Amino acid sequence: MGMDRGAREDALVALAQATAREQCGAGSGARGKEGSGTMRLDSILQSLRREALGLRSDNGGGQDLAKLDSATGNGHTLRARAPSTVPTVDFLDSRTMPNALRRIILCFLDLRALARASCVSTDWRKLVCRPSADWIWHQEFKRLHGSSTFMRNLEMYGKTWRGLCLLQEQSKLGWRNGTVEKREFSGHKDRVRHVRIRQDTVVSASWDRTLRMIDLSEEKNLDEAQQPSVLKKVASHGGSVFGVWFDGRVAVTCSEDCTIKIWYVHEDNKKMELRGHTTPVYRVVMMSSEVLVSCAKDFVGVWHWPSCTLSKRLVGHRHDVHRIQVSDSLIVTGSYDTTVRVWLYPSLIVAWASDRVHTGGVSSLHFMGDILATGSARGEIFIWELSTGILKHKIESSYHDDKTISCIMVSGKRVITSSNLDNRSNYGYVCIWDAVMGTLVNRFQEPFYINALRTDFGFIFCACSDGVMRIRNPTDDFEVLSEFRHGMSNLYDVDVQGQHAVTCGLDGKVVVWTVKGVDTDIS
Repeated sequence: MGMDRGAREDALVALAQATAREQCGAGSGARGKEGSGTMRLDSILQSLRREALGLRSDNGGGQDLAKLDSATGNGHTLRARAPSTVPTVDFLDSRTMPNALRRIILCFLDLRALARASCVSTDWRKLVCRPSADWIWHQEFKRLHGSSTFMRNLEMYGKTWRGLCLLQEQSKLGWRNGTVEKREFSGHKDRVRHVRIRQDTVVSASWDRTLRMIDLSEEKNLDEAQQPSVLKKVASHGGSVFGVWFDGRVAVTCSEDCTIKIWYVHEDNKKMELRGHTTPVYRVVMMSSEVLVSCAKDFVGVWHWPSCTLSKRLVGHRHDVHRIQVSDSLIVTGSYDTTVRVWLYPSLIVAWASDRVHTGGVSSLHFMGDILATGSARGEIFIWELSTGILKHKIESSYHDDKTISCIMVSGKRVITSSNLDNRSNYGYVCIWDAVMGTLVNRFQEPFYINALRTDFGFIFCACSDGVMRIRNPTDDFEVLSEFRHGMSNLYDVDVQGQHAVTCGLDGKVVVWTVKGVDTDIS
């Protein structure tokens, strides 16, 4: 888990002190007239803090992102005369401190401040924009992105973290203020329960036993009359498709027919089938380029999917396992036996298993860092310390009382929950909880129940039972930014990536929503 800002500042100060002492010690004779090393260190740190605050506090930098790509630099300083309250020392001067420390300092700046920093001088621009500094943008992306849907495959997408930051900023502005185009696709014969979009490819899984797809990139140069409106059939199962995982190239489906199928969606004849489960398979997820994990009633399966081999059966749950999440080193499962289990990878031993603390089956789970949140079919919310299994908070809210927690997400130090049915009405609730204190931060009530939600760009995208996708801003009393009508029937799922959102529902249709005017060629 990444350090919080206080810990990062302590680390930075310690490194700055060590660097300054080293430099002052090496050059004490030459700099004797300039004062002591302590004074010089104080000057550097004060400059850092004040300059960073100055960059962050200017809300009028709307053109800074454009400057980041358009500024060419000619070796001269581009910065205006500094205010008298800000020291004029250039604390990022290559003659003042080494590149490694300069880059650590830049990790304190947000997206707009980084853009402004690139316009200060050619030296700063090189420091911010050179390929070796892409990890600075990676830290900013992880800190501010806050997405429940984004999956990045650098080899496939070919974008740097800097390019992704700029693309996401454009998309965020577009979803708030831009023009959104609606495109509707048919082809399924029954309700569509799951939909995913990665890059420009959409896949949908239905109770009609099929997986279908559409490649939006193939239509960019076609006239509107030539653009297809029917989803292409990729493959079919012998029963309803219960789950889908997709990374833009490989789609994995699991089904009522007890099988798992792997499809290379852009290669018609390349597919695989995994057999081993004897009960319907509810969820499937890729851990790596070779490892896949599935969950069902009979066991949790770990597969070496290139060879179609079941490597390990993870047993211990006593009922259907409907929820699963993985990281590079963990597999977390939630079952309708009311328990949670955490398995270590690659040893596949149980790190910890909860008691039957939930009174209903585990209907949702999500972890980020060391925070694990689980929700039950009885409306309970539990917050755990993932590394130890310690139960930190048990939340029994009147807003979710006896209602299934349909979605739960951890975002930083917050937990977002939604319940999909009120026994006394059709209302649904979304609540935001403080994961540290276990207290309610904010909530909103939808006039219809919520089947799915996603977080992206700091917004919440809700798929509602009245057939509308609503985008809300959780930092502004859950203001409704936009409403987009999919149709008149129940929405089951929503997914978001960049300038695209996609919805599906009871009517068997898939709708793609696209923000116009987003430059997708940023690298």
